[in-house]
Amino acid sequence: MTDHDLEQIRALLRDALGPMEGDLAAVRTDVAALKTDVAVLKTDVAVLKTDVAVLKTDVAAQGAALAAVRADVDAQGAVLGAVRTDVDAIKIDVAAQGAALTALRTEVNAIKTEISGWPDLHFLQAMAQQQIREADEAREARRYMEIKLDEIYSSMATSSEIKRLRDEVSESLNRERLLDLRISAIEMRLGIKNPLAPTE
Repeated sequence: MTDHDLEQIRALLRDALGPMEGDLAAVRTDVAALKTDVAVLKTDVAVLKTDVAVLKTDVAAQGAALAAVRADVDAQGAVLGAVRTDVDAIKIDVAAQGAALTALRTEVNAIKTEISGWPDLHFLQAMAQQQIREADEAREARRYMEIKLDEIYSSMATSSEIKRLRDEVSESLNRERLLDLRISAIEMRLGIKNPLAPTE
């Protein structure tokens, strides 16, 4: 092959590759622009990743806060349950106190009814005092009769008058014993003690 042939081949190649060089330059320009776009996209992706990381941190913080809130709610629920238990116990105690108060009122009313059925204490006390006075009078009469008997016994041996006096004294003693029995019964009923009764 001669140099002339080589020049012709080169001319043909230049003619064929000339349009392709323009296209290649355009492609290179597009590739450079694409690289720029890719670089911008990478920057945007990096920023997006940073935002996502911040968002994840915020979500984690919100989750921790929510867990703390749930724990507080559970604690408040436990406290509320304890309070309800205490309130139920208080209600039971109040009901028991109410039942006890009702029973006490019933007993008080029964006592009032029993007291209202008691006899007049003033009347019984007056009767007892009268019986005590009568007993005192009987004792004085007995003492007087004993003195008279001593006088009679010292001056007389036996006579109808002595027998009569003895009968009167015996009758007087019997009346005194009956009065003492009545007074003792009244005193036991009233719960009082005769100040003139002999002490042990």
